[in-house]
Amino acid sequence: MRQRGYNERIRGRGNVYTPRMVIDGKLEAVGSRQLSVLAATKRAESARKDRVGINVTLDGNVVRTVRLNGDVKDRGSVWLVRFIKSQETRVQS
Repeated sequence: MRQRGYNERIRGRGNVYTPRMVIDGKLEAVGSRQLSVLAATKRAESARKDRVGINVTLDGNVVRTVRLNGDVKDRGSVWLVRFIKSQETRVQS
Protein backbone atom coordinates (compact mmCIF):
# COMPACT_ATOMS: atom_id res chain seq x y z
CA MET A 1 0.00 0.00 0.00
CA ARG A 2 2.87 2.38 0.81
CA GLN A 3 4.56 1.74 -2.53
CA ARG A 4 1.29 2.31 -4.40
CA GLY A 5 0.77 5.56 -2.46
CA TYR A 6 4.27 6.78 -3.35
CA ASN A 7 3.65 6.07 -7.02
CA GLU A 8 0.34 7.96 -6.95
CA ARG A 9 1.86 11.00 -5.19
CA ILE A 10 5.20 11.10 -7.02
CA ARG A 11 4.37 9.82 -10.50
CA GLY A 12 0.58 10.08 -10.73
CA ARG A 13 0.20 6.33 -11.43
CA GLY A 14 -1.58 3.67 -9.43
CA ASN A 15 0.66 0.63 -9.82
CA VAL A 16 3.22 -0.56 -7.26
CA TYR A 17 6.73 0.81 -7.52
CA THR A 18 9.79 0.73 -5.29
CA PRO A 19 11.55 4.09 -5.03
CA ARG A 20 15.20 4.16 -4.03
CA MET A 21 14.76 7.16 -1.74
CA VAL A 22 11.64 9.15 -0.86
CA ILE A 23 11.95 12.66 0.54
CA ASP A 24 9.03 14.13 2.49
CA GLY A 25 6.71 11.53 0.97
CA LYS A 26 6.53 13.46 -2.30
CA LEU A 27 9.95 13.49 -3.99
CA GLU A 28 12.25 10.70 -5.10
CA ALA A 29 15.99 10.43 -5.65
CA VAL A 30 18.74 7.88 -6.13
CA GLY A 31 20.66 7.78 -2.86
CA SER A 32 24.08 7.56 -4.50
CA ARG A 33 23.48 10.80 -6.43
CA GLN A 34 24.34 13.30 -3.73
CA LEU A 35 23.49 16.47 -5.66
CA SER A 36 20.08 15.09 -6.62
CA VAL A 37 19.37 14.14 -2.99
CA LEU A 38 20.47 17.56 -1.69
CA ALA A 39 18.37 19.37 -4.31
CA ALA A 40 15.27 17.31 -3.50
CA THR A 41 15.81 17.82 0.24
CA LYS A 42 16.13 21.57 -0.28
CA ARG A 43 12.95 21.64 -2.41
CA ALA A 44 11.02 19.71 0.23
CA GLU A 45 12.28 21.92 3.03
CA SER A 46 11.36 25.17 1.25
CA ALA A 47 7.89 23.82 0.42
CA ARG A 48 7.06 22.97 4.04
CA LYS A 49 4.51 25.24 5.68
CA ASP A 50 4.51 23.53 9.02
CA ARG A 51 7.61 22.49 10.86
CA VAL A 52 7.94 19.66 13.30
CA GLY A 53 11.04 19.35 15.43
CA ILE A 54 12.38 16.00 16.49
CA ASN A 55 14.17 15.44 19.80
CA VAL A 56 15.93 12.13 20.33
CA THR A 57 17.27 11.06 23.72
CA LEU A 58 20.15 8.58 23.65
CA ASP A 59 21.66 6.46 26.36
CA GLY A 60 24.99 5.54 24.81
CA ASN A 61 23.98 3.92 21.52
CA VAL A 62 20.43 3.14 22.67
CA VAL A 63 17.52 5.37 21.64
CA ARG A 64 15.46 6.06 24.77
CA THR A 65 12.82 8.53 23.54
CA VAL A 66 11.72 10.23 20.34
CA ARG A 67 9.56 13.34 20.73
CA LEU A 68 7.93 15.47 18.05
CA ASN A 69 7.59 19.19 18.79
CA GLY A 70 5.40 21.66 16.96
CA ASP A 71 1.97 21.57 15.42
CA VAL A 72 1.38 17.85 14.92
CA LYS A 73 -2.20 17.76 13.64
CA ASP A 74 -2.31 14.46 11.82
CA ARG A 75 -1.12 11.05 12.89
CA GLY A 76 2.21 10.18 11.42
CA SER A 77 5.05 7.74 11.68
CA VAL A 78 8.61 7.98 12.90
CA TRP A 79 10.95 5.49 11.29
CA LEU A 80 14.27 4.77 12.96
CA VAL A 81 16.80 3.23 10.61
CA ARG A 82 20.04 1.68 11.69
CA PHE A 83 22.99 1.62 9.31
CA ILE A 84 26.15 -0.44 9.44
CA LYS A 85 29.10 1.87 8.85
CA SER A 86 30.96 -0.76 6.87
CA GLN A 87 30.63 -4.43 6.06
CA GLU A 88 33.04 -6.74 4.32
CA THR A 89 31.98 -10.00 2.72
CA ARG A 90 34.32 -12.58 1.28
CA VAL A 91 32.91 -14.08 -1.92
CA GLN A 92 33.99 -17.71 -2.34
CA SER A 93 33.12 -18.14 -6.01
